[in-house]
Amino acid sequence: MNNAARPGVRQQIAPAALAIIDLVFRVPNGYDANGIPNFRGVPLEAWKELYAKHPAKYAELLTILWGDYPSFAALVQKIWAKKVGHRIPYIFNRTQLLEWNRICARIAGKQTLLSVVLKARQLGMSTLINGMGHWQVWRLKDVECNLFVHEKPLAYSFIDRLRIFHDELPDVPGLIRHLRAAAKTARVPKDELYYAETNSKVTTIVVEKNTESRGRSALHNHLAEYAFYPNAARLLGSMMPQLPPAGSSARLQCSVFIESTPNGKNDFYSLWQTAKDEESEWHADFFPWMVAEDEYSITPPHGWKQSDEQREWAANLGHIRKQIDGIGTITPAQVYWYEQTLATECEGNQDVMDREYPSDDETCFLLRSRSIFKADMRYLNATVLEAERRAPAEFAKRQIVLQPGRNFMRGRMEYTPPPSPFGNKPMTLQQLMLKPKFVEDPNGHLSLWEPPMPDHAYVCGIDAASGLMESDNSVNCILDATTGRQVGEYCGRVGPEQLADDSCAIGWFYNCAWLYPEINSIGVVTMKRLKQIWQYPHLGREEKWDEVGLKINKFGHYTTHDQKVVMVAFMVDVVTKHYLAIASQNLLAEMSTFVQTVSDDGSEKFAADSNNKDDRVMALGLALLCIKQSPKMLMKFMEDRRRHIPTAVESMINDAPVPNAAATMKAFMEIPTGELRDGLPQNVREALWGDGILSVPANPIAGVFEGVI
Repeated sequence: MNNAARPGVRQQIAPAALAIIDLVFRVPNGYDANGIPNFRGVPLEAWKELYAKHPAKYAELLTILWGDYPSFAALVQKIWAKKVGHRIPYIFNRTQLLEWNRICARIAGKQTLLSVVLKARQLGMSTLINGMGHWQVWRLKDVECNLFVHEKPLAYSFIDRLRIFHDELPDVPGLIRHLRAAAKTARVPKDELYYAETNSKVTTIVVEKNTESRGRSALHNHLAEYAFYPNAARLLGSMMPQLPPAGSSARLQCSVFIESTPNGKNDFYSLWQTAKDEESEWHADFFPWMVAEDEYSITPPHGWKQSDEQREWAANLGHIRKQIDGIGTITPAQVYWYEQTLATECEGNQDVMDREYPSDDETCFLLRSRSIFKADMRYLNATVLEAERRAPAEFAKRQIVLQPGRNFMRGRMEYTPPPSPFGNKPMTLQQLMLKPKFVEDPNGHLSLWEPPMPDHAYVCGIDAASGLMESDNSVNCILDATTGRQVGEYCGRVGPEQLADDSCAIGWFYNCAWLYPEINSIGVVTMKRLKQIWQYPHLGREEKWDEVGLKINKFGHYTTHDQKVVMVAFMVDVVTKHYLAIASQNLLAEMSTFVQTVSDDGSEKFAADSNNKDDRVMALGLALLCIKQSPKMLMKFMEDRRRHIPTAVESMINDAPVPNAAATMKAFMEIPTGELRDGLPQNVREALWGDGILSVPANPIAGVFEGVI
């Protein structure tokens, strides 16, 4: 427990309110050894003195309490403190303060309060939202708040909390409220709190299998432990249409708070992924255990030291934490708390620990996961965090400074578009030799974690889609075959023609990377456009597994059932052996829901679990297959135990002959003058290589980041 990390008591109260209270009672700061505030509440006598002797100031204070919830919580509300067994003023902990600040920012930005909160245990989210519900019915007329829970014990807990909020209201005019059904008793009814003065109420509802919210319309809704509801999606689906229409001013006056610990890949996981989408009306708020430094830390005993593995793990957690509360470090006391809690409370079960005390927003959902990558999800998550941590240094190698707080670059490619198809004007040499420039754009489809580096070789797996409203995303997964790391990702609802153009630009941008599109259906359009319109020189060729080499003129990949099994098996192999390091959070999410099923006839099927996507996984598989087109590379995989996809030399991803096994990358990439290139028109071959214009088949990285800060 770290009292130094706790928010200041007096800092929670609005300065104007604090100045008024100080007329009759001095609010103390600080906490005792148990983490309990030294402030025990404003005595009733002080409230009465303020009301009687300073009526104007008292009226001013009521106005402040009506509009400022943190002040109302600290001065008026009380909660039950389990540590000491009595009621104390409601002072926010660090996590509650973080969530309240986010709520305020959304109100100020005129955003709807539709929040999905993924949290560790005992962070006080339900207390915060219960308290806000009580504050709403205390101050506003004709307002309803619904509190949904998955079991009766939690309902009783919420009802008790509401009863305490009500019982602790000071018996002073303006603050006290009377229950509508309490003519003879001050007890809160079984499932609701209904104030006569405001004609407003809070109702507690236990969710059952067929529970819907029809007929339970409320402006403010709290769905607690949503991941444990028997039919969560059905409940939410019946609730949302009863809210004011999206985009209306009335929509800004309502709220839906959904908060839960994870419980496998269920409706809560699907909603969480929706909330993470920047285009969604929902907001995703993640609060892992390490932000609660005031609660989850234990001073380690003398002589205890962190291992190197723990230090690296803590560095990754610090990266996550910095994005949440701006603090980029994890203390030894926090590491020791985690170590002890895992060993005792969770009996060494990492899946249970991740569920109860999440460290990131992917591995915490693994307890009931059926993903074929489940055993390696923590490794993959670590590579994503590593990619984000190393991104500034990687871009610095190209003299590019990322904006503060940015861990990657998002944007689009600028390049000369192809001519209109309605005419006979051919592509010029300058048009074919694209020299694209990356331009930052928050709405762009391209995310980069590393810029193209000289002498590195790259591959791009392309999964095409129609680009229509209900279609899948078109995806391009970019791997650095020299280092074994994912360096970029293109993803968006774009058509096959646009995908071909952008992929061509990405290919030239990344040192004339090898492009490998799937050609089962719509991908044929992408592949033919790359070859016939752009005449792109580096397209991967499909390998037949019963043949020694490749079919010379068969470009792209046609995925049959057997081919998909080979693709997935190879993905699992490179992940299990830690050859591959991914960078995309979205790819990580798709891999976590990529499962194997077996039909009645015994045939295997690999695809995304229900309500999830696998476009990025398919693009990754295609990129890996592009590398796996060489038997020499396969031998290298069997021999090498580094986390490393073999180099371009080792894997023969360039179709130039290798002079000898010890050839350098530079020597390998140099193309002998006059060498023919299958599939390229004679005039293009001569223009590119026949006269020695380019010693390397396109290395257009100089100046591609012009104007980028």
